[in-house]
Amino acid sequence: KYVICTYSTHHKGHHHVNVKDQNYWINKFKEYGFDYDEFLSEQIKNSSTMKKGFLKKTGLFLINNLF
Repeated sequence: KYVICTYSTHHKGHHHVNVKDQNYWINKFKEYGFDYDEFLSEQIKNSSTMKKGFLKKTGLFLINNLF
């Protein structure tokens, strides 16, 4: 029903194999019935306490309304 994810914006590191921008991921999740929620994405970004800041920089909150 809900997905919170981050994405990579650079090719540094061996584990970044699918480096795409925000719009790519929003559209990819849309293919599976998920809608991007900008308001809740901003809420989780603003409340994140992660030291590395991944969620603050690239956090996405998506809702699948098919469930």
